[in-house]
Amino acid sequence: MLIHLFWFTAGLASLIFGAELLVRYISKIALKLGVSKLIIALTVVAFGTSAPELAVSVQASVDGQTDLMLGNIIGSNISNTLLILGLSALLIPLKVHKNLIKSDSQICQPCQMSSNVRLNYGKPLAQLRSSLGKC
Repeated sequence: MLIHLFWFTAGLASLIFGAELLVRYISKIALKLGVSKLIIALTVVAFGTSAPELAVSVQASVDGQTDLMLGNIIGSNISNTLLILGLSALLIPLKVHKNLIKSDSQICQPCQMSSNVRLNYGKPLAQLRSSLGKC
């Protein structure tokens, strides 16, 4: 039992340390190359925080566990959106421009509908209607 706790703690510490190094140094390199802070925030930081989910999803896919892969992707997106953004908004009110909401919703809604159709392909029509109603 103690060895499992040790490996869990060591793995968690390595994960946090590695993600911090990845984001910090790639951000510095990108700034030196003249990349805007917005692009760095949208790509480098997003990749750095999503790298653990990517590793788990790739391993699950290799092992043929597609349910684990999809659950990891969807769960991490929900967790990032609700926990991180929600807690941040509770601490400091966030100002969001209307144009950002309009442009994001034009991208997110078709993606969500497309995902629902692809994930429910081959299921009875009643289940498909139910999932499309959640969009």
